[in-house]
Amino acid sequence: VGAESSGKSWLTKSLASALLNRGQEAHIVDDVLGQWCQREGRTPLRHEQMAIAQQQADTTQWLRRSAPEAWLLSDSTPLVTAVYSQLLFDDESLYPMALAHHGLYHVTLVTGLDLPGVANGLERVSPQVSRHFDTLVRQALEHSGIAYRVVYGQGQKRLNNALLALGL
Repeated sequence: VGAESSGKSWLTKSLASALLNRGQEAHIVDDVLGQWCQREGRTPLRHEQMAIAQQQADTTQWLRRSAPEAWLLSDSTPLVTAVYSQLLFDDESLYPMALAHHGLYHVTLVTGLDLPGVANGLERVSPQVSRHFDTLVRQALEHSGIAYRVVYGQGQKRLNNALLALGL
């Protein structure tokens, strides 16, 4: 998990590739919120947030049941949608569902804010928003007792740090 343009998608794909190169099965759970924004051409409204978070959780659970022995790498989680809902609408109602779901993950990696943000046309990337998002993610995880590791570095260094955090 992490702020917009913090390298989540790149890291997820790179981890999957590294695991496959090691002969291990890996599947990626795509970013439902990001796909929704691309498809609709806008940011979801307050009343649309829960359905997106639930679809992210359902997709993850379906893949988990389909390939129980495989690595399951999530490009996003319902927690990301919950944080956006708080940032955009001052709505904290998604946190109970999002954090209950997040407790199912074995390891949580938070992408550090050491990469330059690149706006994709839908999200407004700014250092202030990224820092606020990062703070809210970490607070939610800490308050829920969910351990996490922050991954820094660019390119191969970031991948290596993520592999170390996973014990690989």
